[in-house]
Amino acid sequence: MAIQQSNNSGQGSGQGGSSRPRPGHGHATPSDDARPQQINSEATAQATRQENGELSSQHGKNSTKNRGRGGASFHGGWAGPRGGRSHRGGRGGYRGGRHGEHRARVPDYRPLDCVPKSSHAQVADLGGAVASRLTSNSLEGGETNHWFSNRDAGKVWGVTCGGGVDDVIDDVMKRTGATSCQFFLIPNTPGRFDQIAAKAVEMTWEDNSGYNDQGKPAGILRHGVTEKKKPIKCAACGNKRHTLATCFSRPGGKDGEQSGCPRCDTIAHHGGDCKEIAALPLHEQVKILVCQRSNMSPFKGQKPWWRLVHEYATSKHYTPNTITFLPWSKEFTLEMAKSRRITSMQMRHDTVAGYKLPIDQATFGAGPVYWKYWQANNLAWPSVFGPIPPPPRTGAAPGATPHASTGPVIGTQPPAS
Repeated sequence: MAIQQSNNSGQGSGQGGSSRPRPGHGHATPSDDARPQQINSEATAQATRQENGELSSQHGKNSTKNRGRGGASFHGGWAGPRGGRSHRGGRGGYRGGRHGEHRARVPDYRPLDCVPKSSHAQVADLGGAVASRLTSNSLEGGETNHWFSNRDAGKVWGVTCGGGVDDVIDDVMKRTGATSCQFFLIPNTPGRFDQIAAKAVEMTWEDNSGYNDQGKPAGILRHGVTEKKKPIKCAACGNKRHTLATCFSRPGGKDGEQSGCPRCDTIAHHGGDCKEIAALPLHEQVKILVCQRSNMSPFKGQKPWWRLVHEYATSKHYTPNTITFLPWSKEFTLEMAKSRRITSMQMRHDTVAGYKLPIDQATFGAGPVYWKYWQANNLAWPSVFGPIPPPPRTGAAPGATPHASTGPVIGTQPPAS
């Protein structure tokens, strides 16, 4: 095929005559290229070899060579005119116009909106397919998919349509002093979450504050972690059958009280002086220091258990039937320790299911507690227990059934008037 035919195919009309090169179709115009005619001749020869199928691997070399000599200004490179023959390609190489080479424009994404409240849900089906969804629960960010939320410990999650993430990463590293960041890219394929959620066998949900839908911490790892059970050993006596919370076999000193703290499982401080226990609601303090020590020696502390019971019984938080038995008195505990029965009782309590420890008559019911502790310390009788009962009968053996006049058991409803 003659070169003249190739030039005619690029003309704007079907009229004959001398060829008129068209800008952007493999030819340079005088206004676009002021190079010597030698270069145009070289381009013509190159096009001839291409059309005759003689151009193969040399294409890349020649293109590179010509670009080095300013070949990029040839609009269309070596691809030939638009709509050219099969060996030439329609539109290839560098696309350009009169103003030079065309460059793809990078989208200009706006910064990510900071959303104060958001949540993350994951669903999994029986086959193990997992899908996740991040949801903005605030007005900020609206219905867009271009936002982020700050989380605990400097962590961040969010959604992007592209761009804006670098600024968030820079801010996180600056705030936390981190030298690097982890990232996980999850594509939001339309419909995937709903498809898996429809047949999900498991679902997790948490908000950006780290709590699940029940208001509990959601950061506990549930898979891939083997639970290591802490070996049981009492911090007070060294027994491997119980912890300090249920130890009563070695009351310290002459006060008949148990050393150590049941909540912290340590002998560094005592239960009645524990700051963590004192910070709990009143009924929780009663549960740990009174209810869970029923028919056992009480824990040491500047605030004795009977004063805690009085505070609870005279408060607006008191609930009937929450306390059924009380700790032993000092006298009863020391008597058990002296008779050496306390060691065997501890062993049975640790090994025999349903074993019941003996009841101390001196602390069995509100009446005996009033006459032994409250009245002696100028603490008024709690009205929730009805009329004040008469003093208990003296001389009863430890553990004996209390006299009928001992008054109601702590926690019972007051008698009807």
